[in-house]
Formats: sequence, C-alpha cells, structure tokens
Amino acid sequence: VDEISFLVRGTRYNEVVREGIHHFRTGRESFMLEAFLDKTFHENLVLTREQEPGLPSIAKAYLAMQVELYNLQVVSRGIMAGLPTNLMLQLLVPTAYLVGNETLELMIENGTIKGALSLLEGALAKFDVKLGAKTPGKEKSEFVERINHLYMEHFMKKYKPIHDDFRYMAFYETIHTIIKKTDEIYNYINPALTRVLHANILFKRE
Repeated sequence: VDEISFLVRGTRYNEVVREGIHHFRTGRESFMLEAFLDKTFHENLVLTREQEPGLPSIAKAYLAMQVELYNLQVVSRGIMAGLPTNLMLQLLVPTAYLVGNETLELMIENGTIKGALSLLEGALAKFDVKLGAKTPGKEKSEFVERINHLYMEHFMKKYKPIHDDFRYMAFYETIHTIIKKTDEIYNYINPALTRVLHANILFKRE
C-alpha cells in the first residue's frame, strides 16, 4: 500500500488513491482500494461522452451504459459489504442511461438487495425492460450477472445496425464484440477459473 502511494504521488490519481487507501485501512473491504480509481475511470468516460461531439449516438449510449453498470455495481457490492450510505453515495458517478441517480440513491437508502432489485425493477418497467426470473435464495450472488446481461441485451436490441451508415456499422460491430466477450469473461470464464482455483490450489494448502 505504501509503495502504491509513492508511485502515484504527483499524478492525477494521487487524490483518489489516497482516499481509497484511507478507506481500505479503516474499513473492512479490500475493494475500496480499486473503488475510487473505478470512479475516476468512469468520470473520464462521462467527460469523453460530453466533450467528443463527433461520437455517434451508439458510442455515447454505450459509454452511458458502462457508467450506469458501474453505479449498479457500487450499489450491490456496497449493500452486500455493509458500507456506509454516505460512502456509497460518494462513489456514484452522475449519469442516466435507463435509471438516474435518484433511483440509485433510493436503492442505497433501502439497504437490502431484495429492496434494491424491487426499486430497479420498477424503474426499468418504464422502458419496458424486465429483470426476468431469478433463482430463489440467490438474489445477492446473481445481482451483477443478471443486471449486466439485461443491460447488454437491451443495448443490442435498441441500437440495431443502420445498414447505409458504414461508420455506425463499424461502431456497432466493435461494441457487439466487446459486449459478447465481456459477458463471456464475467459470466463464464471468471466463475470457472474461480472454481478451478478453489478445487486445485486453495484447498490443497491444508
């Protein structure tokens, strides 16, 4: 931790790393080390979206979706970790793709995964987007996976290719590949890798 602080001293990441390390040392969750850097990264996405007038609508929508998925991850991980409400609110990045920060703040204030999902479901219903069936007793473990899949599926349906716009088509195909690979990595490869590590490495230490 001290080495990380030294390496980023004098850079634009100094403040966010210092804040993250402070919460890591005083709190219970190691992910606070990355949380403030994640926030900075997604704030940069918002700036890119606002300051690049040449970006096509599909690219701007994709950036907005990524920021909203980050916010939903803050909510889910924060609730499950029992983080203070004011800290979770501090980590949110203002944006609006399907749901705005007002709904996210209500989810945080509710303080439960079940309640947060209910609020999210109500907000998404306005866009005719349904969360779909959930596995009883697995609301917490499936939260991020279900939301990521739902958002990516909605995005690909909404922003269908415009066949006479080659630039739009290029962006669509690129984003489609990113979404497909991201879904593969987070929902299939990472869980499988974790199971392999647990089965073949971690339990053999005893």
